[in-house]
Amino acid sequence: MKFQIFLVALGLLSDCRITSFTRGVSIFPAPPVPVPVRIAPLVSQWQSARYPGYGSAFLIFALATLVVILPILHRPTSAPGCPSTYYLYSTTCGRFCYRYESSECKSWTSARTTCRAEGGDLLVPSECFYQFFKDHARQNEGSCSNFWIGGSTTTPGSNYTSVRGDLISNSVPLWASGQPDAFGGTESCIEMFSSFNYLMNDAECSNSKGFICQLFV
Repeated sequence: MKFQIFLVALGLLSDCRITSFTRGVSIFPAPPVPVPVRIAPLVSQWQSARYPGYGSAFLIFALATLVVILPILHRPTSAPGCPSTYYLYSTTCGRFCYRYESSECKSWTSARTTCRAEGGDLLVPSECFYQFFKDHARQNEGSCSNFWIGGSTTTPGSNYTSVRGDLISNSVPLWASGQPDAFGGTESCIEMFSSFNYLMNDAECSNSKGFICQLFV
């Protein structure tokens, strides 16, 4: 209804006769011969001298379509079942929502708190879908180029567990070569490290980095 009113207003400004496209009811007096509903004949007749004024009406309708309808059609929408800032990951490896945070760098603990406040947790490292997140990490870089994920330990260098309690072996191929190395004896949290092509690296949990949140749906 609002769109019809919009077209009526434009018609008044251009001294055009406009017919309702939805109900077939004339809003203003119709031309002597009814205009067919089919698009091609309609365009042809608007350009014909038999219906003076319909050429400008068609132009107004086209402009109204570009200004009003197209922005609505192209408006970004969130993935089904995911919050507006999340994307949907759905393969045989699993189905969940995720988001990269690269504009606000945080410690591992603060990053996890943020994800949990949104109903999820830090991304659990998995051989099944790790490649996907590794491949997309660089294009999601911002002021933070490395990303915390959901793995940590109380004994640097060994016994890493995911935020879901699963053991993360030191031998899984997700680790960068020579990692985890417990450098300085203080590296207890897992990051995706850009210098190692986003393979896993152990780092000090207090360092500020980007992070990846995971939310199961």
